[in-house]
Amino acid sequence: MTFTPAVTARLDEAMAVAIDEARRAARPFGAVLMDAEEGHVLVRARNTAADGDPTAHAEVNAIRAAAPLGIDLTRTILVSTAAPCVMCAGAAIWARVRGVVAACDAALLAELGWKGMCLPPEGLSLPADPVDHRGTQGRGCRAVPRHQGRREVRHGGSGIVAPDDPGEPAGGGP
Repeated sequence: MTFTPAVTARLDEAMAVAIDEARRAARPFGAVLMDAEEGHVLVRARNTAADGDPTAHAEVNAIRAAAPLGIDLTRTILVSTAAPCVMCAGAAIWARVRGVVAACDAALLAELGWKGMCLPPEGLSLPADPVDHRGTQGRGCRAVPRHQGRREVRHGGSGIVAPDDPGEPAGGGP
C-alpha cells in the first residue's frame, strides 16, 4: 500500500491519538480511522472489552463508531497501537478499510505477555501469505505497556496489513 504525502505527514499524529486512547483503556489498545487521502483522524477508539463485551476491541470500536457518522470505510486507514487480532483483522477486511497500520506485531505482543494474540497454526486455513508486512519504523511500539509483570521491551517489529484487493473481502462475502 502506498500512502499519499498527506497521510505520510500525519501518520505519527494519528498513531499518537491511538496511543492516547490506549492509555485511557483498561486493556491498553487504541485505534483511529484516518482519511486515506488527506490523513485527518476521523474516529478514535479504545479497547472497552473489560466492560463486558469481549468483541469491543479498539479496532472494532473504531469501525462501529464510523457507521452512524456515515464514513465511507473504503476511504480510511485503520491505525492501531498493535497488530489486529484475527477478529479485528477480519472486521477491517469486511469493512473494506483501505489498509491497517500497526505499531507492533503479534510477536512483540506475546513477548509483552499478551499470549492471546498468538494462535496455533494448526487448524487455520488461510491463503498463502495474505498479509503485506512492511515497517512503520516502530511508531508507537513503546506505547504498549508491559502486562502481568513482564519486562518492558524497547524494540519491536511493526507492519502494515492491507487486503490484496480493497474492493473484495477475503472469502468473497457471506
